[in-house]
Amino acid sequence: MTAVMSKLLLNPETLAVNQDPATPVGRIVEFYPCPALPLSCQLWARNLSDGTAVAALVNADTKEQTLELDFGLLGPRFAGRTLHVRDLIERLDRGTASSKVTATLPPHATAYFRLSTEPVPPLDVERVPLTPAARRLLGRG
Repeated sequence: MTAVMSKLLLNPETLAVNQDPATPVGRIVEFYPCPALPLSCQLWARNLSDGTAVAALVNADTKEQTLELDFGLLGPRFAGRTLHVRDLIERLDRGTASSKVTATLPPHATAYFRLSTEPVPPLDVERVPLTPAARRLLGRG
């Protein structure tokens, strides 16, 4: 497994989003106008069961793009608010943003944020022992 794969697939915060019981699941909220390849930039969002939201800003274009997600796309209770921003891939708090979050992304990159009206602790999932097959796959025995 590569370092990039491990960073995403073994990240407890991204796993917690995946395992969150809230429905509906993530959805495209907007195709962002990227000039090189129309419809190649997408904004995805999902509301979680704890009242927070997650957003993925996806640049599938062949050039660097700056993408912007208006908080109103997350639902009326987020519109126009100042939200706390957590980078789920890097596992870092990014402070607050007013009304929108912006990310400048290289080609074929994604920014993945958790957005909340109040500071919240990082997400986590219940730890279970690895199966023997999983240990072999991860190179741990």
